[in-house]
Amino acid sequence: MIHPIKSFIIRRHNHTAKHFQNSKYGKCLTEFKNSAKNENCFVIGNGPSLSVDDLTILHKNAIPCFASNNILKLFDKTVWRPEYYVCEDLLVLKDIQQKINESNLKNKFIPINYHWDYNININSAKYFLQSFSDKIKFSENIAENVVGKGTVTTTCIQLATYMGYKDIYLLGVDHSYSKTIDNSGKIIVDNSVKDYFDEDYAKTMEKKMIPNLEATTQAYKEVKEYCDKIGVKIYNATRGGKLEVFPRIDFDKICE
Repeated sequence: MIHPIKSFIIRRHNHTAKHFQNSKYGKCLTEFKNSAKNENCFVIGNGPSLSVDDLTILHKNAIPCFASNNILKLFDKTVWRPEYYVCEDLLVLKDIQQKINESNLKNKFIPINYHWDYNININSAKYFLQSFSDKIKFSENIAENVVGKGTVTTTCIQLATYMGYKDIYLLGVDHSYSKTIDNSGKIIVDNSVKDYFDEDYAKTMEKKMIPNLEATTQAYKEVKEYCDKIGVKIYNATRGGKLEVFPRIDFDKICE
């Protein structure tokens, strides 16, 4: 039997989830709607191609960026900081919760699911409700929910479109890992591939779920289809990598 207090908390959370846009969390997210209408931004991945030099260029050009997870590992190497930080990986949050709270990040987007269920507490977090649905491919209103699609990059894109960004550039999204799993459940290992920009980062992610690149590729296709319909363009400025869903663009040409 569920303890009366725990039962009350569960009911309260369920009620908040059903009316999330009207909650204090949803109202906080509503403030971001069209806050950057027709502007451009970068979504930064944590792939091995990501370099401090490129981040420094983005800083010098004052280009707003979304970044995620353990990007904090680069903060001692560059003055660059993301305008928006997103972390939806529970293992990462548990590991670096204190570092996130001690960092000077301006906007921190965290799933409220983890706040409720695992006592993840991030100072001044913009908590969003993460949902998973086969029918809903893309969230049109992050104040209601954000659709989880197996990669934080798609979450960043959903946030960016809600804010009104018109052109979204990907950098460091290599879309390749040393160990992956396909839709049939077969595990594929390629030890010649680096997973992240930092070896220590890779060690901290060893316990992470093995990525399914077939599923992630499909998620990117769904995101592209939606963004094409609403006139948002996504370009891949990653140096190399294996993501070919979005048209390629030369980072050096757009950040001269």
